[in-house]
Amino acid sequence: RRPLAADEPCKLYEQRCEACPSDRRNSVLIATPRLSRACHVIGSAQESSCFLTWPLADAARLVTVDLSACDDLRILGKYAFSKCASLQSFLFPPNIVAMHGNVLCGCPRLMAVDLSSCGALQHIGRSAFSNCRSLEAVVFPPGIEQVRDFALSQCPKLISIDLSVCHGLRSIGRGAFSRCAALETVVFPPSVQTLYDAVLSVCPNLQAAHLRACAVLGEIGATAFSCCDRLVAVNFPPSLTTVKDRAFFNCPKLEFVDLSACDRLRSIGDGAFGTCKALKRAVLPPDFKLPRSSSLHRLSADDSGCCPCM
Repeated sequence: RRPLAADEPCKLYEQRCEACPSDRRNSVLIATPRLSRACHVIGSAQESSCFLTWPLADAARLVTVDLSACDDLRILGKYAFSKCASLQSFLFPPNIVAMHGNVLCGCPRLMAVDLSSCGALQHIGRSAFSNCRSLEAVVFPPGIEQVRDFALSQCPKLISIDLSVCHGLRSIGRGAFSRCAALETVVFPPSVQTLYDAVLSVCPNLQAAHLRACAVLGEIGATAFSCCDRLVAVNFPPSLTTVKDRAFFNCPKLEFVDLSACDRLRSIGDGAFGTCKALKRAVLPPDFKLPRSSSLHRLSADDSGCCPCM
């Protein structure tokens, strides 16, 4: 096995994983090494073993992690570097294909995540970067296919998210970018098919949801954009079929909803636009029939499809 971790006086400790499953040789996994006084971790080009992470008492000492030379590493495992209280910099392996859940969650000093060199990365796991209180910027690689639940939730300094280069991204998981207090803009890729529940809920500074370019978007999940205090504009793609319950619930500055181009729209869930105090007008697709059970049943459609909102 190759040594990876250097402690403060730069003495190398070699960490071994004798019981490592053969199919996980190229993974960064959760474990507890015996000697881990490292403040700085540098991975070698020869490294192909399990990389052992730190118990919480020692994880607090980590300041930098550089795995950029670990060409054979393919996976970062669950909780691999979570709750590293001092971690400021993390360089990812270039050939990584997946990041499992909570890999860097709860790292309060981590300010940036740059995945642009990870050309093979396809999956970002559940809560991978959640609750990183200083995180201001994330750069995504083009090969991403899935962003899992709560991947970047509760990152209060994150201002913008740009997924426009991710042409293979099909789904964005439940609560993926929720409760990001400073988030103002999100650029979605044209390939996204599903925005799951609460994907951007409780983002009080989000001002617009530009979905028109999402040519295959079919579903907006329950509470997807709920409780976005400053949301004033939403545009919808023609491909949209479903707006689920409370999708835009309690967006007090939303004044106008235009669904007229959504000729495939089949359902608008209960309370989808409920408690939107400023909402004055909604335009529905021609011949769209609201079910009596819908919270929008008080809308009285006329021939033009224009409806005075509740």
